[in-house]
Amino acid sequence: MPRFAATILTGCLLMTLFPAQAAWFEASGHAVIVNGDKEQARRNATEDALRQAMLFAGASVKSVQMLANGLLQDEQLEIRTTGEVNQLELIDEIYHDGMVTVNVRADIFAQKTTCASADYQKRLVTSWFTLRDQRQGALGGIEDIGKALPLQLKQAFRKSAQHVRLTSIDTRYIQHGGTPSEASLMARRMNGQYVLLAQVDDISSQEADTPSWQFWADTPPRRQAAITFSLYDGQQGELLWQQGYATDAPWEFDRYSTVDINSQTLWSSAYGQAVTRMLQTAAQDIDEFLACQPAYGRVLHVTNQTLQIDLGERDGLSVGDELTLFQLRQFYTPGGQLQQQYRLHPHRVRITEVFANTANARAGDDTLLGNIQPNDFVARR
Repeated sequence: MPRFAATILTGCLLMTLFPAQAAWFEASGHAVIVNGDKEQARRNATEDALRQAMLFAGASVKSVQMLANGLLQDEQLEIRTTGEVNQLELIDEIYHDGMVTVNVRADIFAQKTTCASADYQKRLVTSWFTLRDQRQGALGGIEDIGKALPLQLKQAFRKSAQHVRLTSIDTRYIQHGGTPSEASLMARRMNGQYVLLAQVDDISSQEADTPSWQFWADTPPRRQAAITFSLYDGQQGELLWQQGYATDAPWEFDRYSTVDINSQTLWSSAYGQAVTRMLQTAAQDIDEFLACQPAYGRVLHVTNQTLQIDLGERDGLSVGDELTLFQLRQFYTPGGQLQQQYRLHPHRVRITEVFANTANARAGDDTLLGNIQPNDFVARR
């Protein structure tokens, strides 16, 4: 994957005092030049610089690639945009020791997400990605690439996500498109709020077309990478979102060699970088989709009128936050359809103490919290 670092500078402190105003940000992105492809390295470094600036400003990173492409194509090194980014400028680019450093300046007007649950980090869990056709992994011996892809996705969330943490990876192949009950069991077993399952649809390769008169040329084959992601509500098991992503890149390795799926050799190659960028796009889309979804937690313990819940500081909880209590009952109709029944508690609870992964709550007016039991739910919507 491309190596990069970023330095963020603000021209003034008005952003802190008056968050509704725009502010200028400068950021530096670094990327390795692979196989002499300076243009791709420049694009990677520019995207990373823009992403860091926008994340720091609290803006959406959804359009980073589009903005980067516009910036790269503009001869005046400056473009005008709408929405959260008013203006972008490419300050300079420096090539040294096989790397490129790109410095950008952006005038960012961050539009704060208005839903209450956007302040909370959602806990996402996943498993090894299933490979639809094992035979496609024969080239390079990467039949087990589904074990490495979730680790790369976790890095993508850590790098780009504002509302989601990928907290756990189940070291099993969970069948893509499973039943709602399977997703719910997985969420409960791994303490996740949302479940992400994925299938690798295509990692086939195709020989490059080489003119007959260039018989001496050894052009590497192009390899596909296509993944379908399915996102489930961990409490109900309901399928919330599904989307496929695809890319391709040269497979530069010897046809008869085995490539370590966890090696830097793979992930710093052209193919590894293309897959990494695809996973970053998926992480950003999932992060944006879950931003305003409810933040769920469970009641761990009930003592007198105090509840202990499995949400804490790492999830974005603060003293004084108010949550809704509810019980969830699942049952099957005579026709075999799974139904959900919610029973809301008439009173909300207020957070009184916050720890890293847990918190204590009481009813705001000391109302009796009758019938509340461990494994009941709390939510902020």
